[in-house]
Amino acid sequence: MKLTKVTMATALCLFSHSIFANDFEDKSLNIYANFNMHTQYETTDATSRRSELGLGSDGSAIGMMGSLPLENNWRSFGRISFHTDPVNHSGSPYRDGLRYQWAYVGLESLDYGKIVIGRDDTLVQHVVRKADVHGNSVGGAKYLNHSSAIRWHGGTFTYYTPRSFPVDLAFQYIDPNSNDRGGAGFLNSDGSEADTKGYLATAEKKLGGLELIALGRYQHDGADGFALGARYRIGDWKLGGAYLDSRARLTQADVDRLGTYEKQDVTSLSFSVTHRVNVSNEIKFQYNHTSDGYFAGGALNGITPRFDLKDIAVDQFVLSYTKTLSNGGNLSPQLTAFSYDDDNKENDLVLGILYGVRFGHTVK
Repeated sequence: MKLTKVTMATALCLFSHSIFANDFEDKSLNIYANFNMHTQYETTDATSRRSELGLGSDGSAIGMMGSLPLENNWRSFGRISFHTDPVNHSGSPYRDGLRYQWAYVGLESLDYGKIVIGRDDTLVQHVVRKADVHGNSVGGAKYLNHSSAIRWHGGTFTYYTPRSFPVDLAFQYIDPNSNDRGGAGFLNSDGSEADTKGYLATAEKKLGGLELIALGRYQHDGADGFALGARYRIGDWKLGGAYLDSRARLTQADVDRLGTYEKQDVTSLSFSVTHRVNVSNEIKFQYNHTSDGYFAGGALNGITPRFDLKDIAVDQFVLSYTKTLSNGGNLSPQLTAFSYDDDNKENDLVLGILYGVRFGHTVK
């Protein structure tokens, strides 16, 4: 059965490409592999690794994507990608092998817009990307907010309006699988199993170098939220910001720790600055804030939430330098500091180094 699923998905990918591809005449299949390793030194116990020196996979993946032009300004596309952890870290959900990251197909028309069906990010990530300039999946520089709980859903249906629209609109239906964060195991306020299906919508406007985006999210039993994002490009500088407001459902493990079934209000705020020194060097600074460290779905939590940070605001400061290497990879030292709104907690400092190597082959 597993082989059949993989074979079918691979066949679909012969008509695939990133949903943001622009060329309706492009007929190609790109096969790629990204291997990203992250090692870090911690002054205390800042992240979930609970060790002074840790080594982990930072978003390593293999996959393929492509595009097939059709008649009358239509094209078909899709993508299949598997996350993997080549260092077999004990805290990684990918330690036992490959795991789906993206697996979707779609159709796009210049006149009627675009639909995407399958396992894909939720529209929340369109807002997060305005501010998150690091994109780490592990380590101290991992994005500090609750949005990671609504990523990579097993069931999504998304419609994007045509590119000719004055405002880019998108509408999405989500139906998480049991292995998704935000899927099975979450509870309603009365303790019953939650229906995690939901709907999201975004509106985005581009005005020269300025990009503005707003999002609304509805999920059953009031697990709603909204988000705002912006990015501005001027010369070699890029400025970004994002604000997210959501109501977090609880699992039974959360209920046992917190003593309540009630959903928790969580907000996060982010700003970032990127300076492109030259074609192969960038300096990045990012500030992230979350209102409740227990629900910070980023560097502080990992697999096990930190109960000691319940109702405590957390600030994260990340400074990094990224060097793009001639072999297609990159090297990025990253310095991260955490500050807690609690006089009894010491600030944490994390020094990390990310090294990535990318391989790709395009078949026309």
